[in-house]
Amino acid sequence: MIHLIAALALVGADEPATPLLDPSCMAAVAWVVDPEAKPIQIFGCRESSEIPAPDANDWVHHNIAGGGYVWAKMGSVNADSVWTFHVQYNGGGSGTFEYVVHGEPDMKGIIQSPKVEALPGD
Repeated sequence: MIHLIAALALVGADEPATPLLDPSCMAAVAWVVDPEAKPIQIFGCRESSEIPAPDANDWVHHNIAGGGYVWAKMGSVNADSVWTFHVQYNGGGSGTFEYVVHGEPDMKGIIQSPKVEALPGD
């Protein structure tokens, strides 16, 4: 519960019930190879004022230098402080891959043991 309270405090007064994801943190994850191989940082990489507002469908966008993008969309935070969110990853080619990620971030926004589900493509 402490992690959840701290994460919500990072969001600011505008939207205290919505945890703030930063897809720029997730750009270095090996999404297509093995996204569970290393911890995943989901917030704390930039000041909240530098993170773009979610679009009309609640996706927060980050363009990767050299091509591609990472989009993140918050799902939920359960009573055990486990976050569930969606990620769309495109490494610069024609394929876009979607994942559902579950995990409990620490105070620095790092999920040490993420559980990642790849969703089927179109």
